[in-house]
Amino acid sequence: MSSRDNTARVRNHQAPTSWERLEIGARLGDRYRLLGDIGEGGMGHVYEAWDERESCMVALKVMSAKWTGNPVARERFLREVEATRAVRHPNVVEVYDAGFIDDDRQRPYLVMERLYGMSLWHYVHCPVQGKGPMDLELAVELMEQAADALRASHRAGVIHRDVKPENFHLTRGPLGAPVLKLLDFGLVRIEYGNRTKLTQAGTFVGTPEYMAPELARGEDGSRRTDVYGLASTFFELVTGAMPFNGESHLQVITQKQQEAAPTLSEANPDLEFPPAMEAVIARALARDPAERHQDTHQLASDLRLSLERPSAASTPSVLPERPRAPRLFAPDEPKGSPLRWLMVATLVLVAVAIVAVGVLDLPALDAFRELQLQR
Repeated sequence: MSSRDNTARVRNHQAPTSWERLEIGARLGDRYRLLGDIGEGGMGHVYEAWDERESCMVALKVMSAKWTGNPVARERFLREVEATRAVRHPNVVEVYDAGFIDDDRQRPYLVMERLYGMSLWHYVHCPVQGKGPMDLELAVELMEQAADALRASHRAGVIHRDVKPENFHLTRGPLGAPVLKLLDFGLVRIEYGNRTKLTQAGTFVGTPEYMAPELARGEDGSRRTDVYGLASTFFELVTGAMPFNGESHLQVITQKQQEAAPTLSEANPDLEFPPAMEAVIARALARDPAERHQDTHQLASDLRLSLERPSAASTPSVLPERPRAPRLFAPDEPKGSPLRWLMVATLVLVAVAIVAVGVLDLPALDAFRELQLQR
């Protein structure tokens, strides 16, 4: 492991490019009024906008002008539009619309739900709002949501290939419960249809610190590639450090090809982690994809099991579908109450009385009544 700070990723130190910033107040698609900036990614710039037709806030991602004329970049952006539309799940950012900002159809845009909150990376590292390593129980709960999102993506034939803390947005549900949203499908591999391979031989896609070793070798990636990314995300979430880092991308990739990932305790000796959880993460970060969990759901299930049985040995799990949380508006199960027990007691007394009437000596009962009348 490098002695370099294990919280800082290697950045591309390129000269600033002159991308065309859209004017705030401009109107796109005859309905989206740009209100301000949200941020910029590798492929595009994200704006906050007002949907005048639906009267709601949206996030509008526009492909950066620096990629205009680049057919590969344009195709990647269009695949992001297609992939995000193909995956419908509560833990995946919802896409409303798409189009082009120019008549030549060179700069596409994507309209998504406006999310508030912060990325998982900001939750851990932000100097202002960051909280440091996350509580294990909450981290496992969020990884279960992330696993559900990725499984929905895989079932739709979409391999994400860029699973990392920055691509998960932490927000709040209607009742304040934490909700995780999977973002940024710009580097996906679509498994359905006859698609041209966009990654050239000898190159790789993704962020080296979270990238599975097979992607660095130029392979296409699989569901187990996303398992590796999800395990790397969990690793950073609970330790505050990345499994691998270095002074350059090449150094990071070389480490992944030659060294086993550190344990959670090695990454942060000040914290305690269940031995079973250490084993689960070690398996998920294996260099050989065949040694990892077969899918993200299995990884999340094993993480949950490691909390419930912290000393249990890590074995390949074949677990049933995890029961989902109760519906928000489901009626409560009936519970015992004094009124309920009073009703039960009354019914029992009535039943006893009926039986008693049936077995009493009726002539003796009549004589008793005549005696009462004479008095």
